[in-house]
Amino acid sequence: MWKALQEQYEGKGFNIKNQAFTELLHLRYGDYDNVSKFIIRFKSVKNRLDTLEFKLPEEAYVIIFIEAMNEKFPTWAQRQRSNARAKFPSLDDLIHDITDEARDTPQYENAQGRKAMYSNKPSKGKNKNREPCKFYKKENHHSDNCYFQYPEKAPKS
Repeated sequence: MWKALQEQYEGKGFNIKNQAFTELLHLRYGDYDNVSKFIIRFKSVKNRLDTLEFKLPEEAYVIIFIEAMNEKFPTWAQRQRSNARAKFPSLDDLIHDITDEARDTPQYENAQGRKAMYSNKPSKGKNKNREPCKFYKKENHHSDNCYFQYPEKAPKS
């Protein structure tokens, strides 16, 4: 019953199919905050096309997905195109691979809040205004505690 109501009010005509297919072709990762949101939208549009009985071969979805990621992940996209010469990947394989790839990028960490959730915490007794180490030229420690200048102060492993 639900399917009949959905078909009646949603429709399956040319314009609906055209709208969904056009959205699929114009999806770009750069329009989303993070990879997860993009993947959810991509799958949603794919499912909508399937519901509309607008069948595309799996290869078409793979090619469109790679192209949608190309602007922000050009190396990944090129690697996928090269690998596809030997063995054409599935859409699920691409999704798993780009999710892993994105985890290694600063944009992913910021979008997921992993770095941001720690950045607002006050420093624990560290003086941010102190001068950098004169020996090592780093601001994360003072000259008096420099392991390079005073190896005996380095923690024992």
